[in-house]
Amino acid sequence: MTDWRDLTLESMPGWPLRYQLVACLGLLGMLSLVFWHWSIKAVIQQEYELQEQARSLRTQLAWQRTQAELLPEWSARTDKMMALYRQQSARLPDKSAWPQVLAEIEILSVDADVALQHLRWGKSENHQWYSVQPLHFEWRGDYDSSGTLLAGLASMRWLLVVNELTMQSVDGQSTELRVTGSAHLYQIAVPSGDTILTDEQRLEMHQ
Repeated sequence: MTDWRDLTLESMPGWPLRYQLVACLGLLGMLSLVFWHWSIKAVIQQEYELQEQARSLRTQLAWQRTQAELLPEWSARTDKMMALYRQQSARLPDKSAWPQVLAEIEILSVDADVALQHLRWGKSENHQWYSVQPLHFEWRGDYDSSGTLLAGLASMRWLLVVNELTMQSVDGQSTELRVTGSAHLYQIAVPSGDTILTDEQRLEMHQ
């Protein structure tokens, strides 16, 4: 009887048949275990990746659901902002509206009982989306009438902002004041090739 301890791999072809069968079965078992290990590992890895994808999809779905719920609110906000934009854009006149701006200021001065001396356009300052048109003015009137005119300028439908103002008594005794200053008329940007009226051209309107 052959002692199994005397068996070596080099003598395997001469082993008894039962030992050869046992060795083959053992080798087949080891190969099966290795194959099973790598197969299970691949399945576990695939399952993990699928779980990550499912988690990502759930997150995206929740985000999209939130966006869909906020859509009516965003739409309402957009409509409100567009309405405000149109309202403010209407306060930015182009050059063709300048005579109308001067005419409205003249009407305000008459209503306020102010003696308007002159209105003169300054040099325009162009920016990317808008331009600023300075307007120099001078009038005579008392404190009340001057205040009334300033309030009227502030409430004009145009975006006209008084940025400089000087008040001096005409003779030092009466209540009549000589008021000088300037205002900024904000308007739609003037094309670079367009010409504007400046101080040198001295566009003046006398009452």
